[in-house]
Amino acid sequence: MKKILFLVIIVLLSVSAFAQNRQQIRPDWLLKKPEAGNDTYEYVIEHGVGLTEKDALDEAINHIHQYYIHRLGQKIESSQEGVTAQTETYAIPFKKVCEYTEKEKDGTFTVYVLCQVAVRGNITPVFDEYYSCNSIGEYKNFMHKKNVSAIVASIFMPGAGQMVKRHYGSGVLTLLGEVVFVGGAVGSYFYAQNQLSIMRNYDVSLTDFNAAKKNYGICRIVNIACLSAAGALYVYSLIRTGTMKYKFKNDHLSFAPAFIPTEQGMASGACLTFKF
Repeated sequence: MKKILFLVIIVLLSVSAFAQNRQQIRPDWLLKKPEAGNDTYEYVIEHGVGLTEKDALDEAINHIHQYYIHRLGQKIESSQEGVTAQTETYAIPFKKVCEYTEKEKDGTFTVYVLCQVAVRGNITPVFDEYYSCNSIGEYKNFMHKKNVSAIVASIFMPGAGQMVKRHYGSGVLTLLGEVVFVGGAVGSYFYAQNQLSIMRNYDVSLTDFNAAKKNYGICRIVNIACLSAAGALYVYSLIRTGTMKYKFKNDHLSFAPAFIPTEQGMASGACLTFKF
């Protein structure tokens, strides 16, 4: 049994490694935000989605603007070059230092940006040079560890590996599916045993015997179907866990502009969107 389990783990890790190699490798700064070289600025990472790379980049930059609208409570106008962002009372200097693009399966683009932004308004920050935009060593090591832990988790509890990779909806549905199928198999087994005991009772009437025999046959079919479905879902869960991407926190959350009608007109602000 241990040899079979070890072989299953090796095969799944191989499938996972093959799948990850076919996927785009993200830069390390998306995994771990850089530390600022001084206390006049901070690093901010945002992303945008669009039909073109330019649209996605514009949306990512706009999300950074919305972040400071939310933070400062002021209207900010700016450009990605980051000279200054002007308001009536604030100037927020910032500088885009890194950019990373992914093309999605539906043909859209997702652009991630790393910016250096002044920690507060109306100061002259001292931006440092950043040269590690294309570094991927830390990311590869992180993904390898996540793949191993996700697959091991899925072996012992279906759906857990998908949750490790932050696909919570898929993981919960897989776990609930296994509970339903295993529960159905256990319930049909014990009901079948109950009907079998009735059939073995010599004092039972012929009508009750035939009814118990029919119920026993149905329970056997249900039991086999539930066990087969549970096994198929278990295998699918392992394969799915090995091939799916790890979903980072910034893949879940993003800022978006919000416009709310008021008596004086439209009020602008920022809202937080969440991808389940």
